[in-house]
Amino acid sequence: MPELLSTAMPFGCGPTCQPWITVEQCGLFTFDQQTGEVLSVKCPSMNCFGQMVKVVRGRMADHDSPMDIALGGQKCPWIGIRVVFDPTRYPDLAAQPAPPPKRQPQAGR
Repeated sequence: MPELLSTAMPFGCGPTCQPWITVEQCGLFTFDQQTGEVLSVKCPSMNCFGQMVKVVRGRMADHDSPMDIALGGQKCPWIGIRVVFDPTRYPDLAAQPAPPPKRQPQAGR
């Protein structure tokens, strides 16, 4: 069973960040390991059947729900919600510093 998350403000998220959801609450996510940017998440709406949705500028992008009939023609309520990734919870997944440039071998004298 997944760990319950507190309602405290997530890492790096201020008052202007609300409303928000964490990647853990989405259950599945993809991200760019070099930048730490979340690229997509599994939509938490049961009407979207767990489809992967793009994250644009930190927010869940517009997407079609397979269950438009159940929503009465309305859009998924999760569209536009901020998606937060807390690198302190997953230090192995946090953005990694770029490796130092490789030095070219130099001929000896």
